[in-house]
Amino acid sequence: MDVSLSPFLDLVPDGAAVADRLSAPDSTLTGWVTGIVDAGQGLVSVAIDGADGAHVVARADAGLTYVGARVTLPRDSTGRVASVSAPTGAVPAGATVVPVGETGRQIMDAHKRVGMLDSQLAEARADLAASKAEVDRAVQAAQDGVKTAQDAADAAATEAREALAKAKQAAQDAADALAGGGGGGGGHATPDGSVTVSTRDPAPGDAAGKREGALWEVRDGATMVRRWVLTSGTWTRVGVGADYIAAKAVGRAQIGDLAVGTAQIADASVTNAKVTDLSVDKLTVAGGATFNSAVIDTLIADRAFLGKVAATALTVMSDNLMPDPYFDHAENGVWTPGSGGTFTAPPSQYLGHTRASTVLAQRTGVSDFTAVGPTLAAANRVPCKPGDVLVASAAWYALAPMGNLGGSGFGVRVAFYAEDGARAAAPVCGSTVPSVNHPVNRWFTVGGDGQVTVPDGAVSMSVEPVFMAAKGATVSAPMYVGHVDVHKAVGAVDIRDGAITAPKIAAQSIDATKINAQSVAAATGKFLKVTTDQLVAGTAKIGGDLIADRITGKTIVAGSGANAVSLGPDKLTVSKNGQPYIVLDPAQPYGMAIKSPTSDTMLSLASIIFGANGYAWSGTWTPDSYGYSATNFKVPASASGRAMIIVVTGYDMGAQSPANRWGDIQVNGTRIYETANQYSYNGWDSGQLVMMTMATGQATTGEWAIRTNLWFGVDSTSGFTRWSQRDISALVIPV
Repeated sequence: MDVSLSPFLDLVPDGAAVADRLSAPDSTLTGWVTGIVDAGQGLVSVAIDGADGAHVVARADAGLTYVGARVTLPRDSTGRVASVSAPTGAVPAGATVVPVGETGRQIMDAHKRVGMLDSQLAEARADLAASKAEVDRAVQAAQDGVKTAQDAADAAATEAREALAKAKQAAQDAADALAGGGGGGGGHATPDGSVTVSTRDPAPGDAAGKREGALWEVRDGATMVRRWVLTSGTWTRVGVGADYIAAKAVGRAQIGDLAVGTAQIADASVTNAKVTDLSVDKLTVAGGATFNSAVIDTLIADRAFLGKVAATALTVMSDNLMPDPYFDHAENGVWTPGSGGTFTAPPSQYLGHTRASTVLAQRTGVSDFTAVGPTLAAANRVPCKPGDVLVASAAWYALAPMGNLGGSGFGVRVAFYAEDGARAAAPVCGSTVPSVNHPVNRWFTVGGDGQVTVPDGAVSMSVEPVFMAAKGATVSAPMYVGHVDVHKAVGAVDIRDGAITAPKIAAQSIDATKINAQSVAAATGKFLKVTTDQLVAGTAKIGGDLIADRITGKTIVAGSGANAVSLGPDKLTVSKNGQPYIVLDPAQPYGMAIKSPTSDTMLSLASIIFGANGYAWSGTWTPDSYGYSATNFKVPASASGRAMIIVVTGYDMGAQSPANRWGDIQVNGTRIYETANQYSYNGWDSGQLVMMTMATGQATTGEWAIRTNLWFGVDSTSGFTRWSQRDISALVIPV
């Protein structure tokens, strides 16, 4: 990006002006982030509001930002921009948060260490197996002490229930305080005075009537900025010391995007100390922490690495680059329907969403016409960067078969635009579904199995669901688009660097004397309710089960790099070497697809496992006058276009010789197998003909019309009818 100097922002003023500015208070500008100049140095480019397109480059203060973020720009007394603030407001859907500065690198290093947990887990399982054998021997030898052990276990369970009750009460106390808001005066407190939420610091008189250990929390809107605990009748400021934070204990699982700001954490406040044996009611977590045992009401995270999850609901937020991808808010003008199309209720909701866009045909060009679905309005096109690799898909619905209309059928394009708004390119992304053979009265996904690269000169983009047919054809049935998706083609590892910057964490600010279960439960707010037996610092490892009523986040990933299991908003994907191998997707036929071992296509698993098709007939019939006996039957097409076909038929021949015997197998009118012309002088013959072949390159949807022929004749051309076919069986096994 070419960044020019702004006379208003970057040039040194003359001497006379400087004197005046030095006496003036600092002022703040506003603008929006246009690009990342140097992520390592924390430098970003910002367009200044009201400066006629002028840009300024400054160091990002928060260590985390994204292109398009609204920011404030504090200036020094010379008028120069001193820094760039943290983004204001919530991160919009589709925005890519970018780390800047040293902290981002540190977070990435922390994530790599998470990968060590897999090997540690394997070791733990081996230890568990050995321990089980030892326990079995000990139990056999200690049968007389079972009653005592049971009593101890019952007592421990009782203690655990009591601890849980206390934790729930502490959570309720915190919730009661939060529900009161943060008014003036002494603030709002729980009935027993254990938790108070206010907008000011506590005064000595505020300790009256409150019990030892009571918590006072200061909020600025929805942000906790300070907290105190009542100790010996005196309010003591609470911090988090180094003894409670160990190496590797703070990672993505403990810190959410933008959850830590300058108001909450002082410079250098967290060191490589340890956090251990911590029991909490409420904890905000985002990323890769593990727990021995946890009860979670709500978990909000970008990613979670979970060995076992028991939950009543699981909600995952998408990393889709397209805004409002289900058209839920189409009335806001984000999307423009295709020519003649409207946003309306579809015949069947797509994943519970009540809106879809109708698609009507319109001629485009000379040789074909295209029915174009919804596209982003010009003002809402998504920024893009040349060289980025994208994957696009769309969910389609057709009310009736289209027939053979020619052209490519259903597809999805990504349209790229230059700075002046001119259309730069619009390549089709992934495979298409032909009009002659497509699902009817159900949603199906088009695209998603190919990639496109942002071309040079492109600065923005939109997705374009399209239906392409030959010139002169007529679309006979309405079509709908219910969902669009464009995302970057990246691997499973996606740690957002820069969530915490080093200058914002002070040494020795978190210590063992200033943290306890109740204070942490109240101070962390109503984000996450956690009950644990033990939190082991260093590796952030807690064995056992994670039990949650609801887990909410963008993506849940197990594994790292190119080999991972990813749970997204619409599907679950198992990847190997950066390629999807297993996909659970409602848009897939029967919900699940696997990678073909013979090609790069994804095949419906149900069609492979349950797609064997049998056909059998018993009886006897006489062939036609030409010596032929033909059998026709239909089976569902193999999703791979491949299948093993086995045909077995019996026959009886009268006293006629010589006799020539021949047979074949045809699929959709094309002969794929035939026997040799077998010659015999014997009459009054009974026998059996077995034909077996591999069908390849066939249609992957719809049905296969299979025909088998059996022929007898006195020579290679003259058939006879003094024979009969006793029975026939056929087996089609997709492979």
